[in-house]
Parts: sequence; structure tokens; C-alpha cells
Amino acid sequence: MLGCPGDIEDEVDIFFREVQRWNEQHGEEYGVMLLPKHWSTHAHPQLGERAQGIINTQLSDKADILIAIFWSRLGTETGIAPSGTAEEIMRFYESGRPVKLYFSENANLSPSKIADRKFVKEFERLSKFRKQSEELGLYDSFKDSSDFSKKLERHLMLEVRSLRDRGFVSRREQIASTSEAPDTAHASLRILKRTVERLRRDWKAEANSHASRYDQGRQIMARLSSALSTHLAELRGCQDAI
Repeated sequence: MLGCPGDIEDEVDIFFREVQRWNEQHGEEYGVMLLPKHWSTHAHPQLGERAQGIINTQLSDKADILIAIFWSRLGTETGIAPSGTAEEIMRFYESGRPVKLYFSENANLSPSKIADRKFVKEFERLSKFRKQSEELGLYDSFKDSSDFSKKLERHLMLEVRSLRDRGFVSRREQIASTSEAPDTAHASLRILKRTVERLRRDWKAEANSHASRYDQGRQIMARLSSALSTHLAELRGCQDAI
């Protein structure tokens, strides 16, 4: 899901384009297809609740990853949070779902905006929120649309890998595991083998990274240890297959 105030325009198109590109290049390999969602394309009219509450029900609460972007505005208060995007960030954060938070450093602002008191006040609200975000974790920034496109492409790959390493399994793989091997142990073994293969490729890719090799190696081995621990009980039940 993409969350952003109304001053974000070009990056909305980039979001949809990069998700589609990821699907074309990596969807079949990973057995996962990403469905890009934004309120402008996936929210539909509904009365009886505040607007952001409806967006939460229709989109936010059904999404696995949030891409949140800010430029010069924080957005309109919702009665619960400083803005709709801020509320979405907190819902994802509190539920343990990943949030990719970005701030645009594009300084292409007209003199009239800079002299506008409302604009300055809104920018101050955003600056305060950005400072508070430091307490929640790590965010990133981009200098222009091209920079954002490159970063989003890379970060989508890293996030999908992370989800898979933590045990996320696509619906297609669940069906395949049920039809091919009802035994939970053997299904877990296949998932573990795929995890180890991905880690092997990551390890090979870091072979010439020099200064960062040691730290990257430790991270890869830590992920392998986590995967082994997750499936240890099942592995004990299929020693013959191993």
C-alpha cells in the first residue's frame, strides 16, 4: 500500500510502475505477486464512519507492506493522528507490519509557497513528525523521482526476501504443499531448502564486497540460524528425507 499526502504526485506513478516491474522480473521466481494499492485507485464510497477509518478498513488493514512518502505537507488531521498517512504508519507499526518511510528532499518550491504562512506552518508540522519518526526506526530520503525509483526497486526486493525468510509463504505454495505432500514436515523441508538456496545466492553476491563482507556474512548466517530454528521440530520428523 502507498500512503502519502496530496502533494505527492510523480511518486505515485513510480510506485505503481516499480511494483509492476518487480512482478514481471521476480514474481515467478519468488512465487509472489505484489498488488499495488492506493486510496485513489482502491478506495470506494462508503458512509457511516470517518474517511480515514473507511480507508483503514478497505485498504490499510488488508495490506502487508506500507510505502509512506512525504514532501512538503504532513496532511490533514484525522482526529486520531496528525494526518491520514501518519495514522496508517502507526497502524502498520503497531501491528508489526513493515513500513518503508521516505522523505523527499526536492527543494523545487516556488517563492510564493515559501512566503505562504500556511505552507510554512504545514512544513513545520512535517519537520516535527520527521523528528519523531527517528524514535520509531530508520527512514530514508530521496533527492528526485529517479532516485526514489531506484531506491524503491531495491527496497522492494529486500523486503520480499525478508518476508520469505521469516516464513511468509504464498497462497500458491500453500496449495502446492497440500497437494504434493500433506506431511507438514516435508512441506517445511522444502521451504527451508528454498531459504538456504536464497541465502547461498546472497552469500555469493557478497563475496567481493570487501569491507562490508564480514558484517553481511554475519547477517546471512543469522538468518540461516533463524530459519533452521523455525523448522527444527518439523525437520526432526523427516530425517529420512534429509
